[in-house]
Amino acid sequence: IYAGMGERYALYRATGFYCVTVEHEGQSYKLYGLGDVLTYPAFRKKGYGSALIRKATDIIRDDHNADIGLLWTQEHNFSFYENCGWERMPDVTITHGEKDNPDTEEETPFMLFFSDRAKANRANFSRSPLYIGPDRW
Repeated sequence: IYAGMGERYALYRATGFYCVTVEHEGQSYKLYGLGDVLTYPAFRKKGYGSALIRKATDIIRDDHNADIGLLWTQEHNFSFYENCGWERMPDVTITHGEKDNPDTEEETPFMLFFSDRAKANRANFSRSPLYIGPDRW
């Protein structure tokens, strides 16, 4: 999602959607990730970013096959994502890269659980790492 401002189309926020199917503890999930989130300094603290993240979240929620939403971020962004409805999941470990020797994501994950199945299996994500595939978004 890219958002502009007025007729000049000054880019103030960019968000990338990523959709993958992941396997975790014997279950397959349709996972949407948010990444590439940025706001140019001149447009920060004006509500544009939170409006865009909320819209992105609504788009994911509108996919009735969506199971999980995932993003990760640094501590200075925690309250921003919490205010947008995302839940900090400090006990969840995200891995990516080579499946037999994956890298561990060092930033803190935030998640949303959309499907009943994902909600029912929520505790499983804290018990074992979630491998999201070869690429880090």
